[in-house]
Amino acid sequence: MQITTINNPNKVLGYRKMYKLNQSVLAKELNIGLNTYSFKENGKTEFTLSEMRKLTLFFKQYNPNLTMDEIFL
Repeated sequence: MQITTINNPNKVLGYRKMYKLNQSVLAKELNIGLNTYSFKENGKTEFTLSEMRKLTLFFKQYNPNLTMDEIFL
């Protein structure tokens, strides 16, 4: 069974700005370089499922009810 997600980087950007974070904070959280993170946030490359899970857990510290679907669909 394949899980299909719509990788919506604009929502990630929105949550990052809403919580007043910069790209380097999220790049560090994902253990990737800043340029790599920027490409993902700008839709040039996609976040992996593992990265989506990590970002969801990270954003939950600001909103415990937030789901991965709300961020990435």
